Order: sequence, then C-alpha cells, then structure tokens
Amino acid sequence: MNYSGLAPSPSVRIGRLMPVRLIFLLAASFISCGPSIHSFQVDQQTITAADSVKVNWEVSGKPTLLIHEAEERMELTLVAQKNGKEARQFIQVIVLPPGSVDTIIFPVGGAQGDTLLAAGEKNSTRWGDHFQLGSVASASGRPLLVTHGGKTVWLDGQNPDTVTFRGMANSGLWEIRSLMTDAEKTNPATAPAVLRLRTKLLYKKQ
Repeated sequence: MNYSGLAPSPSVRIGRLMPVRLIFLLAASFISCGPSIHSFQVDQQTITAADSVKVNWEVSGKPTLLIHEAEERMELTLVAQKNGKEARQFIQVIVLPPGSVDTIIFPVGGAQGDTLLAAGEKNSTRWGDHFQLGSVASASGRPLLVTHGGKTVWLDGQNPDTVTFRGMANSGLWEIRSLMTDAEKTNPATAPAVLRLRTKLLYKKQ
C-alpha cells in the first residue's frame, strides 16, 4: 500500500483531570482504497502531569486523535477515516506524581538448590529513564537478595535499602533470590509463586 504524505505530529500538553478533548487534523492525500495506521507512537509512556507528550503517526486517510485524561492515565486513540471506513489504534500513557511507589513482581522460575529465583525486566519503553530509584524494600515479607544494574543488595525483609540503587533507573533487568524456609524445603508446593519488591521513585528529567 503506497501513500504520498504523512499526517502532522503534534505535541500534546497534559494536565490532571482535564475533560475529554478531540483534536482533528487534516492529513495529506494518500493513494489507498481504505484507511490504515502505519505507525502510532508516543515518546514517553510513563510521565508526570507537568510533562508534554509528543505523538507521532503515519496514516492513510484523515486522522483524528481522541484524548481522554483521568487522574493516573491518559488514553490516546488514533482514528483514520477514508471512503466511509475507519481504522483505530490505542495507546495508554501512565501519569504519576513526581514521587511515587511501584511494586515489582516477578514469578519464581524455579530453585537453585535451596534458593528461589525470580527474574524479569521492567519495560524500558514503558518506564524510560526519568523515574529513578530512591529506595528498594522487600514486599514479600521475607529476606531477598536483589541484583539490578550491576549492583546487588541484601534486603532483610523489613527495612528498605536507600543507598545501593539510588539514582538508577527503575527500568531494566532485575533478579531476586530468596532462601527457602525449612517448611518450603520439606514441601516445595508451599513456596511462593512470585517474589515482590517495593520501590520508591523520584522523577528526574534532564
């Protein structure tokens, strides 16, 4: 499918608890029998209320961007219309306060000896690098050995660590280890299915 132009790429300024807004934008002429959305992207998927979001798209047809803002999210729906037909695509942007809390949950993938292991990645596309770690604590009610960004810390299950990961991005790879209790060693079915961390985040944009 060929097309001869691109729709404009606006920057949308967001605020909290604003009403639904409709933005109608005229597209360039496209050579196509029906509407299609070739790409639809935002430059940030997790933001604060003071941020602007840049929205880019390429469509065949006339684009309409529908923006619905709630307290902790902004929903963007791109509608492309042509020849009485339409195509739609949806993106959700999370809106957080400058200081917030996030819970990291990864499934236990198995055990290495008497140690439970859970690992995964906090999506860098979703979180970017502006939400930085202030502290990390166990949210599993048990001691955890945590590795992130090339650093490792032992969490005692009660007190947060405010030093090891401070200033690092919340996104990226995490590895969580936990020693099995005597009861779990006797009956592995009683071991937790997931391991959890609670992180305090500080927003810092260059």
